[in-house]
Amino acid sequence: MRKVNLTVELEYEEIQQFEHWLSQFTKVTYFSVLSETKEMYNEDALFRGLVAHKKKASKAIADYIHNHNEKYNGKDTE
Repeated sequence: MRKVNLTVELEYEEIQQFEHWLSQFTKVTYFSVLSETKEMYNEDALFRGLVAHKKKASKAIADYIHNHNEKYNGKDTE
């Protein structure tokens, strides 16, 4: 079994209906509504720095998983 992370854009009033529809066809293990941060990113240097650190850390984690996952699962997860 594999986990998939999906980000979609919906109108606010469609979110609950989408979550319900999705749960009818899949096992939803995590569902989150993301905040709109475009203005914050454009106007707040500290936030931009935090986003850059998160991006760098996420890449390091993904690279580590790619390079070591076979040891734990016997197969690669690209």
